[in-house]
Parts: sequence; structure tokens; C-alpha cells
Amino acid sequence: MVRGFPLYSDDITYNGLYGFLPRQYLASEFIERLEVFKGANALGWESGNQGYAAVDLARRFGPDENTGIRLNAVRRDGGTAVDDEKRKLSAFGVGLDWRGERARLSADLGWQEHKLSRSPPSVNIAAGLPIPSAPDARGKAGGYKLNFDLHRADGLWVWGIIVVVAFTSFSLNLYRQIFYPVMSLVSQTTPGPYETQTPAPYGTYIEPKLSFEDAVRVAETEAQRRGFETSAGGIYYGGDYPFYNVSFFDPENELGAMGMGLSNLYIDANDGSVLGEHRPWKGTAADVFVQLQLPLHSGRILGMPGRIMMSLMGVLVAMLSVTGIVIWERKRRSRRLRGRTPAS
Repeated sequence: MVRGFPLYSDDITYNGLYGFLPRQYLASEFIERLEVFKGANALGWESGNQGYAAVDLARRFGPDENTGIRLNAVRRDGGTAVDDEKRKLSAFGVGLDWRGERARLSADLGWQEHKLSRSPPSVNIAAGLPIPSAPDARGKAGGYKLNFDLHRADGLWVWGIIVVVAFTSFSLNLYRQIFYPVMSLVSQTTPGPYETQTPAPYGTYIEPKLSFEDAVRVAETEAQRRGFETSAGGIYYGGDYPFYNVSFFDPENELGAMGMGLSNLYIDANDGSVLGEHRPWKGTAADVFVQLQLPLHSGRILGMPGRIMMSLMGVLVAMLSVTGIVIWERKRRSRRLRGRTPAS
């Protein structure tokens, strides 16, 4: 069944075959399973002052119970939910099947007599009468529908940001091992001391010969020569590489230049020579792309709004994971229930 399209009995298969069903009404007792491709997932039957009786008998017999028979009879009579409408239904069905080692035969025979009296063929709205709006079904669809909508909307509207976060996470965590070597293959890059020098063995520390004060003095002199517009604001020496990282920035706006406001000079910790520099938005296209990884990952390329957005992304990714687990569990439970349904 497909919601929004007219559906007639000629469009419905019975045991995979077309044209075997009555043109108008079909007793639901003849149907073991209804598969809905798209649309409603339940059928509703009207209530009224009806009497109803049904018998459903089944048995298998023969060698290895290879032969089966199922009898189904129903009688319905009385009023319906529509005023003055009467409905009378008599139906009888029998199903036979035989299962051999190499073949299987089955037959389904049915008879029904369905009588309706005082049934309106259609309902028309008189001219000039207002047509009320349809009720909002989403609020009554249950928690699973809300969970599915949240999962779909989350994945649809933030997928681009998720791709950026995933890529920058890879580039920042595997920068030296994979990202920078690959970038060097596809475009021209300007290597710095982090790319050209080998770090000390894990757990060891390289003792610097140049003091922090001397390194800052050398860096400030070189910064003036190179035309840096800000003064030294920080210095770092980790001991895993034999050089100082001296940062130049405006204390009032250290993340300026779209999140890449830090300029750096790298000073050799042994002889005080300048090993290289890092300046925002300077260098080749590949150099700028490499510089963009942290500003993109942290959101600071968009300032405070970007940092707030990336903070909310953590919540959205968690919600995407939780709603995905709920959908997976629902489908897994449905598959398990279908697996337990005995074959007719």
C-alpha cells in the first residue's frame, strides 16, 4: 500500500498473484499478513452494534507432518459506526498444503457474502461550509516518531559540520603521520621545524642550552626585522623538540585574523638560530589549508558564535548516537519478532 494513491483490489496480490480478490470488499479473516510499503502501519475497523463469531482451526498430519489444512469461518451481522448502516458478512476459507522433499503444493479456497445496506457511497461538503483543518498527527504519534524525526533532522541539518569535525579531528590527531605527508604530495607546502626535526624518544627530555630570556630576545629582534605587528606574548618549550616556540599576538584579541591570530617564531634551543616562522594566512594555499584545521575544528574561525556552535555540536552528536541506537534496537526487535512468526 502506498499512501496518497488510490488502491483497488486489482492492485493487491494474494499469495503473490493478481486478480484473485473480489473487486469491492475482502474479509480481513482471509488475510494472514498485510505488508505496507509506505503509509499507515495499522488498520482500524469501525465499531457498532454488531454480532461477531469466528472459527479458526488448523492441523498438520501425515509423515513428518507434511500435509496441513486450515479452516476459517466468520459471521458478522448488525449496525456499524455510520447511522442506519447495516452490514452482514458470511465467509468461509480453507487452506491446504503439502510439503515434499523437492516440491511444495498449496491451495487456498474462499467464499464470502458481504451485504451492506444504507451505505453512503460518498460524503460531499455543501457549498459555503468551512472545512476544518486536519488534526496534527505528529503530537500523537508516540515517542518513537519523535525519536526518528530528531535523528533524521539532526543528520540532515548538521551533516556538513559533522564532516568538518570528523576531517579536522583526523588531520589534527594524525598530522605528522598521515595528514602533512599527504598534503605535501598533492600541493606545495612549507615545512617547519615540527615537520623537519625528529622528536626525542618518549619519556626523555632535551635540555636547552639557550635560556628563555635569550630566546625571547632573539625572537623579538627577528620579529621586528620581519615586520611583525604584535609583540611577544608567550613562549613554549616542551623538551621533545630542541627549539622554542615564541608566540606574537595582541592580548586584547589573541584569536584575531579569523581564529588564526597567533604568529610564531621557532628559535633553536642550542645556538639561537631562527628555524622558521608561522604567520596566519601566509604561505602557499596548502600552508593556509593546514593552518585552518584548528580554527575549523574549534569553531573560532567564526568567533564566539562559532565556538558556541561547536560546543552545541557535542550535544547534537550525542543525540544522534542515542536516537540511532533507539532506531537500531526497534528494527532489531522487529526482525526478531518476524523470525518467530510461524509460516502458514
